[in-house]
Amino acid sequence: MFPDLMQRVMRPGILRIVVYAVVFLLLLELAARYYEYGPACFSYRMMNSLNSLEPLVRPSSIEGVPYELKPNLRTLYQMKPFVTNAAGLREDTDYPLEKPSGTFRAVVIGASNAMGHGLERTDMFDKVAERRLNGRRDGTRYEFINFAFESYNAKKCWNILEKKALAYGPDLVLFCTPTRGEMRRYPANVRPPKEGSHRYDFFSSYFWALIKNSILFQPARPYENIGYSEEQLREMDEVYGRLSGLGIPACIVILKYGEGDPSDTAAAQIRALAEKHGLYFLDTWPHFDKSIPLKKYLVFGDDPHPNEKASIFFADAVTAFLAEKGLDRQKAAGVPAL
Repeated sequence: MFPDLMQRVMRPGILRIVVYAVVFLLLLELAARYYEYGPACFSYRMMNSLNSLEPLVRPSSIEGVPYELKPNLRTLYQMKPFVTNAAGLREDTDYPLEKPSGTFRAVVIGASNAMGHGLERTDMFDKVAERRLNGRRDGTRYEFINFAFESYNAKKCWNILEKKALAYGPDLVLFCTPTRGEMRRYPANVRPPKEGSHRYDFFSSYFWALIKNSILFQPARPYENIGYSEEQLREMDEVYGRLSGLGIPACIVILKYGEGDPSDTAAAQIRALAEKHGLYFLDTWPHFDKSIPLKKYLVFGDDPHPNEKASIFFADAVTAFLAEKGLDRQKAAGVPAL
């Protein structure tokens, strides 16, 4: 019976159908990859840089922070150059702890949106804002040092600020509170990746992923106006209280784009906590052009992180807010004028 079956399968007509089917599926796979990633889809190195965070991190020595970026990286992540300095920060410059004379220094704390997931360092919102401020040539040198990293919740952000960022003597803290989306993607009890673990994304099926993420499998749903959980709010309340006692101007920033409205529950919750503790508050959503489709703000169609276009709007919002509140001056101090 089995030999007869093999003979039938190996008949020219059936074999031709099998070959055509395989070729057709391969073409569909290539089309899906090209649609999503362009010519870079043919690069083994580029494709393997997608979602491969594990080789870029190490266990952190800071209590309450499971892992951090490795120092002196020169690699790819999300198909973009990914560089860290000797301190393991997303910077191509090593900053001295002692702030140079005539320098206004801001530190950026946050999760993946603030870290610039899928962006080169030069395209991240804080670096765009830094260039704009330095372009004024007002006699002050502006530095924005980025300490953000994927999966950091409010408590981890505070630990990084307290144990690492404050040593750089900042004049301003931009505390980018993780959005609800970041909270969903990265739970508070996330564990560090296993040593040596790695995903080879070049061999994944992007056609199948495109089908799964299509409207056939993921029907479009209206925006859900859902706030943070009580546990998350208690954590942020505690952290914001500590921020208010630093003696340094601190601004709570929500890097939000493309969805929601001014009555967004989560934004209202964060605003209320910021006002409670006398902190500045900035929601970037009103600065976005709502006529532009949401997908135009995304790194990739299947990745919800903000791209270069979104970073420009973030930078617009930040620089305008700093100027409005007088926080872009070297000796910014005093009680926030909320």
